[in-house]
Formats: sequence, structure tokens, C-alpha cells
Amino acid sequence: MRNKPQELCWLEAMKHRGHLSNEEQNSYQRLSNGIQGEVIFDQLFDHFLGNEVSYLDDVTLDYRGDVLQMDKILQNKSTVYLADIKNYQGNYVYENNALKIGGTVFANDIIEQARRARRIFTRLFEDYQLPLEIKNVIVFINDQGRIILKDDLPEIILNYEEIPSWLMSLRGRTQTSQNMN
Repeated sequence: MRNKPQELCWLEAMKHRGHLSNEEQNSYQRLSNGIQGEVIFDQLFDHFLGNEVSYLDDVTLDYRGDVLQMDKILQNKSTVYLADIKNYQGNYVYENNALKIGGTVFANDIIEQARRARRIFTRLFEDYQLPLEIKNVIVFINDQGRIILKDDLPEIILNYEEIPSWLMSLRGRTQTSQNMN
């Protein structure tokens, strides 16, 4: 079961007691949207995979002074997937190594964030001689959000409608062979 971030719990308590500043309201909205997206992904994961794939939720890792947080880590055979779930709304474009919406470049590069996480896990696995392949997965969970890739990227980038077939591919099955209820 996924737990709410401590900061979100604090902001919820403050909201019930009174007024939040604009900065606090923005943080509250961002964290609330984030946890909602993670819960939606968890539901899809449970529906399509159940207990067929090992996973960890909300992992914070501090390795050799490098700290990172992963929404979900999945292991399927000899591959570890580092999943970052984005509950973004709107139409995004990734081109020239930058995420943009309406021509505005995001200051936080989600692809570089994912690559940093992979580098940290690569070092950890090498240090402990774990022969596992590491892949990044960036999930756009909101059905009102899309990303169009104009750059070739090694990361797995999923729009909402692509999530079920990707999850089923972890079982080695295709959507056409899945019995949908």
C-alpha cells in the first residue's frame, strides 16, 4: 500500500485548519496530483500483473551521498525497471534534449532525472556484483496528458493508452491474447 508523502499530510492538516499560502497551495496540488497518479498506476499494475512481477513502491535511496526517490521499482527476470510516474495534463514535446509545453522549456528535465537514477542504480549493482539490466520507464498516467518524442531516447516513455500493453509485455503476453473482462 502506497503512503502519502509526509509533506502532503502536513499540508492537508494545515489546509483543514485554515488558509494555505500560494506556495503551500501549489505544493499541495503538485503532491496531491502526484499521489493520485501513482495510485492509478498501482491499480493498473495490480489489474494486469497482480503478483507476477516483484516490485517496491516509494523507494528513497541514499547511496554514497546520492539521494533519489523512485515511484516504483519493478523486477522482471534479470531486468529492473525504474518507474517515474507523471500525472501531467496537456500536450508535451520532448525535443533537443528538453521537455516543452507550448514552447516553454521545463526547468526540471525528467529524462535527465531518470538517467541520474539509472546511473546511481548501475553503480550500486556493480558495487554489489548484481548482474541486472536497468531500464528507465517514464509513465504519463493522466489520460489528459500526452508526450510526443522528437528525439530518439533509450528510455521507455509511455502515454496513458500504452500502459496496459507494456504491463502485459512484462508477462510475455500481448494485449490480443489477454482476455478482457
